[in-house]
Amino acid sequence: MKQMSAIEISQSIASKKISSIEVIEQTYSRIKKINPHINAFITIIESEAMENAQMADDSINKGKNIGLIQGVPVAIKDLFAFKKGVRNTFGSVPFSDYIPDHSSPLVERLEGEGSIVIGKTNTPEFGHLGITDNKIIGRTANPFNLNITPGGSSGGSAAAVASGMVPWAQGSDHAGSIRGPASMCGLYGHFPSVGRVPHALRPDAFKYHLPYVASGPLTRTVEDAALMLDVIAGPHPNDPDSLQEYEGSYMSAVGKGVQGMKIGYDTSFLNRPVEDEVRERIEESLEGLREMGAKIVDTKVEFNKWEKLHDILMIGLELVYAETAHNLKLTTGIDLMQHQELVAPMIIDRIKSGKNRNALEYRLANNLRTDFYISIAKVFNSVDLIVTPTMAVQPHPDEKTPIEINGEPIPLKHGTSFTWPFNLTGNPAASVPSGLTKKGLPVGIQIIGPRFRDDLVLAAAGGIEQVRPWVKDYPKW
Repeated sequence: MKQMSAIEISQSIASKKISSIEVIEQTYSRIKKINPHINAFITIIESEAMENAQMADDSINKGKNIGLIQGVPVAIKDLFAFKKGVRNTFGSVPFSDYIPDHSSPLVERLEGEGSIVIGKTNTPEFGHLGITDNKIIGRTANPFNLNITPGGSSGGSAAAVASGMVPWAQGSDHAGSIRGPASMCGLYGHFPSVGRVPHALRPDAFKYHLPYVASGPLTRTVEDAALMLDVIAGPHPNDPDSLQEYEGSYMSAVGKGVQGMKIGYDTSFLNRPVEDEVRERIEESLEGLREMGAKIVDTKVEFNKWEKLHDILMIGLELVYAETAHNLKLTTGIDLMQHQELVAPMIIDRIKSGKNRNALEYRLANNLRTDFYISIAKVFNSVDLIVTPTMAVQPHPDEKTPIEINGEPIPLKHGTSFTWPFNLTGNPAASVPSGLTKKGLPVGIQIIGPRFRDDLVLAAAGGIEQVRPWVKDYPKW
């Protein structure tokens, strides 16, 4: 079952070629074999999953209407995608035994269409790192090389999919936390248009405005990601920012191709160096898009205040951490500031800094953000999509993030990621596998679409997958 996509599993269950029970049994068999090496799961939900699989088979055998993804196993990131009655740790020791009393909308929608949540995946504490490690279960490894990080903060989800333990998983993205792990683990990772997948947070439904945050799929195939979006996207009465239904299906967008599209390639985006091998892999993917009929044009995002823009991101993140600590104290009774010895110092620092930010500082941060938003919007006047590398470097060990490329220093504020600027604009963006380096490590190309045009991103990603397929690249576990 390892090589079966979520769609193939769903079709096989619906046609009774395989039962839900068999799928879930095989899933846990693989988890028991592989997870001790990868450490992708922080919580396993085997008993309930087996019960749900039996109910799925009973429905099929009785000829009842079944869900779109009946019996398909899915892994959920252990951050803010709650599953009622299952512990949700946030990767933080003080919350090791916290059990939410409700499920998040995306979990409700996945389960409502028959998918079976088989476990919660590892994350750095409150998603604060670009690696995946915490004090509860420790480090998650990259299936391509156990000494390499899978990225963060959705590293557990990415590693679970790349190793074949599950066909797909959910991730969330504050500054690249879906796209970075997707690049490092050779997956398709989709950061949806803001509002496409509802949050319905409480007590603050407006929490994720600076930066924009979204949940989305991590998958081996573009079509699987489109299917997950078809299930979890759409308006929700408890989320004031949720978007109306997309007219059509995202799955149908995948095969539309790129004939006639103009795709802008900005080689100077963020004014930072890129490793030669990464650039070569990106340009190979662009050549694939040319073969599919797209026109690749040199593009320049006219913006030169990258360091100040990153400061805007950090203002937002500090306030998010301070608000999160405050609201979790209200809703759970757990005060992170009373457990500082158990919490990462960076998180405590962000909470303290966030408390010291004032309302005017927060609002004025949007001025420079607006300038960048307009710069991106202008580019989309002349192209259909923009592409950049997802990461400036190939995957690396947890504590050995490169600080220079060919003797040129990487701006320490920005790190090695090209993802975070689009958390300030809300554009849909995805990391698409772009082959392997000489070391056998995956590289990703980032495709950015105009606001609300997730379908264009999926179409271009599907085009790359068609002419430069990557399924063969996954390690054999």
